[in-house]
Amino acid sequence: KGKEMLGEIYYNYALHATDEKTKTDWLNNAGSIYQQSLNENDRYAQTYLGLGAVYFQQRNMKMALVFYVNHQQIKNVKTLG
Repeated sequence: KGKEMLGEIYYNYALHATDEKTKTDWLNNAGSIYQQSLNENDRYAQTYLGLGAVYFQQRNMKMALVFYVNHQQIKNVKTLG
């Protein structure tokens, strides 16, 4: 869960950035960390939520939706299992 936390930190830095370049850089860093986490464990729902948020902030709604749906599916599997 360490990478997810780091991704959240980077994401929050992006939200508080005062210029677009800095925001873009932090979002890219957050996305990279979340992707590394996903590569290590693809069953952790929070990672999908984080990637969805990054894509949403980057205005890539199609990818944001993909990751939000995956997040919900994993949550539902955990709830049922």
